[in-house]
Amino acid sequence: MDNTYGMILLSKYPIIKSEILYRVEEDGPSIVADIRIGEKVVHFYTAHPRPPVPPESDSSIPKELELSHLANSLKSLPHDHILVVGDMNDVPWSASSKKFKKTTKLKDPRIGRGLFGTFPSYFPVMIPLDHIYCSADFSVKEIKTLEANGSDHLPIYVEFGL
Repeated sequence: MDNTYGMILLSKYPIIKSEILYRVEEDGPSIVADIRIGEKVVHFYTAHPRPPVPPESDSSIPKELELSHLANSLKSLPHDHILVVGDMNDVPWSASSKKFKKTTKLKDPRIGRGLFGTFPSYFPVMIPLDHIYCSADFSVKEIKTLEANGSDHLPIYVEFGL
């Protein structure tokens, strides 16, 4: 999208079903997909709410609403094989991130492993705006940030076991 909030979902595993949602803003998509990995189906969610800084947004309300809608949609699911990823434009210690984790009961694989700052990629001190959450049935084999690739965010890599 011209506003830099577009998304694409690519998978080497079969995508069984997917849907693009516009939960809060008409030009801010999120993706929900079921992906088959072997005999298991992983429920995958991604979001990229606007940061609460002018000119992107005058308040944090749209970002908080996006995270709240996502968290509430996850509450009603069976609590296994869930991955949530995205540039949440929020730090892990914020009230909205803490509320998301409490509501969903998902794990943050960074806990006990480091902060893994990803933004801005062009500055020596980076903050962790990109998040990956998983249900308790995933084990974390590896987590790291990757080399800058032209984006203003560093890529983050997580290898899970399921």
